[in-house]
Formats: sequence, structure tokens, C-alpha cells
Amino acid sequence: MKKRIACCATGLLLISAAFFAMPTTLAVAQGCTSALFQEFISGWSGDIPKLLSTVTDDVVYEDKTVGAVLHGKDELRKFAQSWFDAFPDLHFTLTSTLISGNQAALEWIGTGMQRGDMPGMPASNKVSSVPGASIVECADGKIKHDADYWDMATVMKQLGFLPPPSH
Repeated sequence: MKKRIACCATGLLLISAAFFAMPTTLAVAQGCTSALFQEFISGWSGDIPKLLSTVTDDVVYEDKTVGAVLHGKDELRKFAQSWFDAFPDLHFTLTSTLISGNQAALEWIGTGMQRGDMPGMPASNKVSSVPGASIVECADGKIKHDADYWDMATVMKQLGFLPPPSH
């Protein structure tokens, strides 16, 4: 009888381990991992090849603040390069991540000195630091869709293109 109980207990442990491992396995299979997002944010810190290695060939990238909807790696490359031209030292820090299956929410802070011109905003040589968030969908170990949200008014105030708030 003891042998049979040990066998059943071992079987239950194996089934429990497999059950509790499933969500993690599913998330990894779909590609939403903290490591992927660290690479993505690192790529947005001036490393276009790294950035492009984190997205699918048919990625849809939306910057909701500036109204950009990009399709594919080539459009994303050009968009990222325009930001790196304006902010050569652009750096992003990932502050929190929430992953659920093939979707994730990221919170980050982007910081850089504007040394290049942007549409309607000549180089200010001032630093901007702005928090933002990304809603992400993953597929096949990469980012398939990203929608970014951040506050342009904060950036424009920091760079001197809008007056600071009056108190």
C-alpha cells in the first residue's frame, strides 16, 4: 500500500508541476518575456539593429502621441532614426512590465538632449525626460504590435517650446 501511495503522490506532483508551468511556457512560446522587452527598450536607446531584432517583419508600430502608424521594419527603422537624429543620446529605462499570455504592458522613461531639429522645433540643446507606456502583442518570440503613449506637452515644455505651467 505504501508503494502505491508514493506512486500516486509522485504522479500528482508531476501533474501539478506541469499545470503550474503551463502559463509560463505559453508566454515564452508566444514571445512575451521580460528579456524581450529589455532588448526592445535597449534598442530604443540608440541601437537600431537591436530594436529591429525584437520585432516581427510585419510589425505594426503606433506612436499614438505623434499619430504615426508604421508597417514593417523599414518604416520603423526610418522612424527610429529620425528620433535618434534629434536626440543622439536618447535613452530609455524600463520601469515596469506586466505580461499576460501574448500581451504585455510596459512602463518606461525616455530621456535625451535635443541636439537635432524636429518638425517645427529647432535643436534646443535641452534635456527632456518623459514617462510613457507601451501596449504590446507578441508572436513567435517577437513584438508583432506596439502602441506607445506619452505626453508631448511635457517634452515641449522641457525643451522650451511651450511655456512652463503658471502657478
